[in-house]
Amino acid sequence: MHGKKLSQFLIDHIKWLSGNDRPGPYRDCVVAILLLKHIIDRHEHECDMLVSSYVSEGHEENEAIRLAAVNCDRAINPILPKDITWPAVIGIKEGLCHRLNSYAHQIEEFNPAYRGMISYVDFSIIKEEQLDNLVHRFSYFNLGLRDFDDGETLDSCYLRLLAYFPNEVSGGNYYYARL
Repeated sequence: MHGKKLSQFLIDHIKWLSGNDRPGPYRDCVVAILLLKHIIDRHEHECDMLVSSYVSEGHEENEAIRLAAVNCDRAINPILPKDITWPAVIGIKEGLCHRLNSYAHQIEEFNPAYRGMISYVDFSIIKEEQLDNLVHRFSYFNLGLRDFDDGETLDSCYLRLLAYFPNEVSGGNYYYARL
């Protein structure tokens, strides 16, 4: 994390992406990536907890992993399509904008509570190489838990972005109220 709070990391990257343009659309893209990373990390954390629960019930680790994989969609919230993982996101070599747009729609389709939170964003406003750089930088953060490593929360990061970019209207729903 390089000693920087997540909210400051987000602010710095919105400024970097927007340059002299209005920061609103870039802020929305950065927040959408934040939410995608949070949802993916949270799913992974919940899967790990499910494996641990099977192990604590006396199952061997390999059997616990198999059981968790079979029961993951029924027992884990949020639900993710099998191909949406953070390593898959950072491994995309071409068409990252399109794939992130697709992932946003798929996640919202599988999880109605997230509808309107990320799919309204069009990642194609960001140059492909900048977007690739940004998603790789998000890999430094574990966003699966409600409170992040530096004591911030998803809510506090989002509120800080709203305060920092106050005149920018978001096209999506308010994120913090629904997480």
